[in-house]
Amino acid sequence: PEPAPGPGAEPVVLHAEDDAILRRAMARRIFGRAGVPFAAATNGREALEAVAAAEARGRPVRLIVLDNQMPEMTGTEAAERLRAQGFQGVIVGMTGDPRNCAERDRFEAAGLDLTVDKDRQGVACVVDVVGLFRAREEVAWGEVAEVARRHGYPYLGGGERAGAAQSAAAATLTVPTVPIASAATTGMAAATPTPATRPGPA
Repeated sequence: PEPAPGPGAEPVVLHAEDDAILRRAMARRIFGRAGVPFAAATNGREALEAVAAAEARGRPVRLIVLDNQMPEMTGTEAAERLRAQGFQGVIVGMTGDPRNCAERDRFEAAGLDLTVDKDRQGVACVVDVVGLFRAREEVAWGEVAEVARRHGYPYLGGGERAGAAQSAAAATLTVPTVPIASAATTGMAAATPTPATRPGPA
């Protein structure tokens, strides 16, 4: 992945896009102007590596802007793997596929929070989503949903569902501690352990 600009800045946003011209334009016109530290990847595999590296440093990526049609690993596969690995940040899909086509439907079902078109309206929506993360530690899902609604895109809620599923799984795995009944309460005498002895010579 291409390094984030700014010395020592941990990326808050990850942009995965194989088109070098669009990648540079987004860096300059959106992430740079917003003042949000970012990193860039050229395919889904690099995006997974960048997310894992940030997580290992204790500074997880909070927003991913993800293209779909990329070499080595598509955005659909990357989003599915990210959610399966427990990523609970915001994933915004950015695609040239028309609405209601099968490719776009699969992309949106992979765990995205919203999908925008690669046009002026889509870029404006991404600008507003990125703006939510400027100098803020917490961003509510309702804020992401409101940005999507304002720009005419459906809120898909992939990250919100992933977080709820993980919380439910954690609750299921929590086993309550049950005290073991003592010998006195069960009416049974406690057995005195006998130390093990080594057999002598025959």
